[in-house]
Amino acid sequence: MVRSINWRVTAFTVVFFIVFVHLGFWQLDREDEKVALLEANAEAMARPPVGLAELEARDIGDLQNAGSRVVLYGRWENRWVLLDNRILKGRAGYEVLQLFRDATIEQPVLINRGYVPAGPHRLAAVDILFDASVTPGLVSIIGIPRFSREAERSWLGSETMSNGVSLIQLADAEQIGQVLSEPLYPVLIRLDEKDPMALPRHWPVTVMAPEMHRGYAVQWFLMAFAIVVMWGVFTWQQWRPQDEPRASS
Repeated sequence: MVRSINWRVTAFTVVFFIVFVHLGFWQLDREDEKVALLEANAEAMARPPVGLAELEARDIGDLQNAGSRVVLYGRWENRWVLLDNRILKGRAGYEVLQLFRDATIEQPVLINRGYVPAGPHRLAAVDILFDASVTPGLVSIIGIPRFSREAERSWLGSETMSNGVSLIQLADAEQIGQVLSEPLYPVLIRLDEKDPMALPRHWPVTVMAPEMHRGYAVQWFLMAFAIVVMWGVFTWQQWRPQDEPRASS
């Protein structure tokens, strides 16, 4: 009996083999990108911080990706907003975006101090842990600029908590400035975790470690190998000789 290859099964196998292999190499490329990002961040953290004037003269994208630090000298203001829908260790809460008046610029700067847990209900007042008497004069703080793309999303407005603090959904300095009725510096700064004013936080450089991308790549390559094996088994079963029926005596 003349047997032919099942072209539908073969085409299916070829297409998904190519897809799985492509996804595997894509994950390897992502691993290389994450390694480069972590190395650049480590190098940037080892360099001394720059002032806001030098920050404005640099390339924004390079600063964000490299994690370069900035230093500010001024005083904290007793004003802040809360960034909604933040999670830390499985508990819902907010991030505190407090105003800092740097001595070198006119606009106040939004400083992300970190996380505070939510109260018993969504708009309940929360303890911000800020005492103006502790830092009455000029202080120096260090942080990492955060050039968020959140401003490209639709502004959802703000809500007012029981103590009068504004609760916002997006970390957009321009929109927050409208809420506070004062123009703000366009870049948000994440406060260094060693600063006395720092609150708990979880801000990893990358959401996914490079090793995880490598693991996903291995999975895609194994799936490509598996689909070829299944095609081979199917084809062999179609081509193997079948026992001829015995004639009855």
